[in-house]
Amino acid sequence: MTKRILLYGFYGIANAGNEAMLRAFCEPIRQALKGDVEFVVASRHPDGEYNASYGVTTVPNFEYESRQQAAGRWLRGLNPDDSEHYLAFVRQVAEVDLVVLGPGQFLVETGTAGMLKGALGQALAVVAAARLVHTPVYGLALACEDLESPWAKLVAQSLLEGMCERTFRDPRSVENLIRAGIQLPSYQVLGDLALAGDPAPASAARDLLDNEGIPARAGDRLAVAARNIYWLGLDQETHRQKMADTMALWLEADIRRDIIMVPQNVYDVDGDRDDDRAEARRILAKLPDSLRKRIYPIEGKYPAEALESIYGLADVTLSSRLHGAVFSCKQGTPPVMLAFMDKSRGFFRRIGQENCLIDLDANAAEIADQLEHFLRNRSELAADIRTSIAENQATSRQYAKKALAHLTQGGGAGERQCWARSLFG
Repeated sequence: MTKRILLYGFYGIANAGNEAMLRAFCEPIRQALKGDVEFVVASRHPDGEYNASYGVTTVPNFEYESRQQAAGRWLRGLNPDDSEHYLAFVRQVAEVDLVVLGPGQFLVETGTAGMLKGALGQALAVVAAARLVHTPVYGLALACEDLESPWAKLVAQSLLEGMCERTFRDPRSVENLIRAGIQLPSYQVLGDLALAGDPAPASAARDLLDNEGIPARAGDRLAVAARNIYWLGLDQETHRQKMADTMALWLEADIRRDIIMVPQNVYDVDGDRDDDRAEARRILAKLPDSLRKRIYPIEGKYPAEALESIYGLADVTLSSRLHGAVFSCKQGTPPVMLAFMDKSRGFFRRIGQENCLIDLDANAAEIADQLEHFLRNRSELAADIRTSIAENQATSRQYAKKALAHLTQGGGAGERQCWARSLFG
């Protein structure tokens, strides 16, 4: 009998890291079950092209398609005038054998958004639906920042208790939960899910390089994965100037050097706030023409494999995107990671490479010095990173194995789940 899995994560928002993790999770399961499996993916923007690319069926998640539509409302399906959407989701959950929540930061504060908003609200709605219809929930590669409010702590405790399996992608997340007073049921800390797949081959970048007109390198090459960090409350223009100054110091050290700016997220449906290409343009505007001609910002939309392979063409990486650094490590290219989130600190602690972290408050000269240090010691650092990644890759491949165990050990839906399914006809 064909197995069905519903995945609820941060999918369909043009984020290379998320899509790489989706493929890394689904492909081993598809191979193990010889194709006799269906993946239903909850997405902000269900899309036929996405379905074809990943071999899945997308259905609407609880997010509205724009921030404007979401203003003043709870999550889609949780308002008095749209509850039929939630009931449709409950039916989807009843018809699958396993719900997979994750990967990513679902155990987070809702802040000023309200109780039934944001990632935590979505997780609560997912697990509640699964409990209603007796479908098991697998917490996949979860991550957690500091929890402070009673609401966040109560919801996190309830969510974790409602899962049949709990996995985390870094030790910091577990420490944050324990510090918040959460009583953790059994769990396991594994590697970043994006590590589960093999490193992308250099050939994966061929079309990207041709389309973007990026020439063969003449000297040292820096890959930059920059993001908008608006939610931190910092002066964005000051931060962008620091990024520009760092890049200038890199280029001025040798006239043969160049830079490729890699957009990990190209989500542009709801404005360009989260589009890394727009952030690259804002940074570039702060540099003189004489230097900009040696900087190649990627402007198109490309699969995660193509973007990952770009890091393999660089000598070092500067990243404020976690999965920019993860992709770089997979390629054996030492990254300097601007540390401002626990998930980044947790990843590098997990792989034993905390030397890659540099505080967000570091100035341009300090960041440039770190890049130069990594460049001088590239061979040794690359070898060390490859060893660490190989060790973590083995644990990252356990995510799919755990899902397979749950799919095969029960032999099908339980009596109560079959009853719940029957209610929908």
